[in-house]
Order: sequence, then structure tokens, then C-alpha cells
Amino acid sequence: TSKHGGLCYQLNYSLSLVLRAVGFDVAYLWGTVGKEHGVPGTPSGNHLGLLVTVNGRKWLVDAGLGDGPREPVLLVPGTIRQGPFCYELTETPGSWTLIHDKRGTFAEVVFSKTPVEMHAFRHPADEQINAPDSSWLHTLAVMRRRETEVHLLRGRVYEVIGEQSQPDHLVQSRQEWLDLLSAQFGLYLGNVSERQQRDLWDRICADHNKWDERQ
Repeated sequence: TSKHGGLCYQLNYSLSLVLRAVGFDVAYLWGTVGKEHGVPGTPSGNHLGLLVTVNGRKWLVDAGLGDGPREPVLLVPGTIRQGPFCYELTETPGSWTLIHDKRGTFAEVVFSKTPVEMHAFRHPADEQINAPDSSWLHTLAVMRRRETEVHLLRGRVYEVIGEQSQPDHLVQSRQEWLDLLSAQFGLYLGNVSERQQRDLWDRICADHNKWDERQ
């Protein structure tokens, strides 16, 4: 209701409530996003996915993968094309692995085939939200998957990937940043005070400067 986005736990849990309300069979999938192919991500369970069963066919439905698939993915091994993006689904007896497009912000997500209850995600969610070394605490990340492109805003860096990809753009001012959030991502900060907006922008700039110093 705040229109401020959220992590996969909030986004997909909310989506599951909507899907169940209109009659779909929905279960929670224990997922782990990895930055490299074949290398387990951390923490385990860092992603909540939705398993939707329709007429005996199983689908991955996911509103929390940022620049991941825009449409539901039929859980049958093979290549998946959505617009200019190409994904691959592989399967083992106990898991499905969704391999991201090569231009994606992560490499793959491994989903356990055994559904879990929502409370199973309490520990990995807490670790990502509160751990001092969590990337979510140091880099503001906003992503929107459209039909033919992905819009990414990470800190002060804005990027468009797709058929007509655009070079990275460094946001120069707080007002430009606010305008981007509204126009390209549909995020509303009108219910955030002027001081909070200023403090957030100052933190984004400080984190960006720290990153430059490390390069």
C-alpha cells in the first residue's frame, strides 16, 4: 500500500494472497539466488518463489526476481524466451534451476520442489534485512521488468537493458532521482518527508563515493 516496493518475501507473499483469492492453487517455493552458475548462493532461502498448479501443470510465478522473467514459467526443462531475453530451466529429482539471461543481475535461482510454509523464510529474510554485510543495506536497488526491456536503478546508476539498451547514466541530483522513481518505476515518495528524502539521497551519494574509492 505504500507503493515503496519490497523484497521477494513481501512481493510474492502479497501476490500469493491475490492468486488464492481468485481461486488458484498456490504454494511457496524455497529458492536460492546465486551470482555464479553452479555456486550456491547465500543465505540459503534468500528467495521466495510461487508454485501455481493449473490443470495439473506446474508454473513458477514470480514478482520478486527484479529483472527476471516477466511472465509465468512452465516448469518443464528447456529454453524460455520472453521478448529479447532468454532463460533456461533445468531439473533434477529434487529441484528446478532457472538460469537467467546472460545480461541479468544474477546467474540462476535454484528452487526446491518441496513446498514450504511461509515461516520457513523467517531466518533468511532476517539475515538479508538486518545483517551488517547485507547488500540490501548498502545499495538501493530498484528494478522494473517491462515487455521488451529492463529498467535498473542501483544507487545513482540508471540503466536500461533490452533491444535498445542504453549506456549507464549517473543520476546527478535528488530531483532527477525522484523523477526517475516516479516516471520509470512507478514508486511514490510523496508520503515520505522532505528530510527523509534528503537523508536517503545523501546516503546513496555516500555509498556511491565509497564504491568509487574501492575501484
